[in-house]
Amino acid sequence: QAGNTGQIEVPADFTLSLSPIEGSDPVLLAARLRFRVGGGKLRIGYILHRPDVVLREAFDNVLDKVQAGTGIIPYHGTPAA
Repeated sequence: QAGNTGQIEVPADFTLSLSPIEGSDPVLLAARLRFRVGGGKLRIGYILHRPDVVLREAFDNVLDKVQAGTGIIPYHGTPAA
């Protein structure tokens, strides 16, 4: 509650729980709040911390599940000759 002064404290960092790949298990992803005041307007956004790492780990987990469920070794990239 902002109270009578109109001031409110908002955390700069927060954690999201989301599924980076549809149907995958949710993972925790750190984010940082960004805001800008200009022209009498407030603009709010966020920046995700290392989403590339989270996406890579989620993709690797999907490959592991494919292998465990089918016995087939999935290739990512160019297979060895």
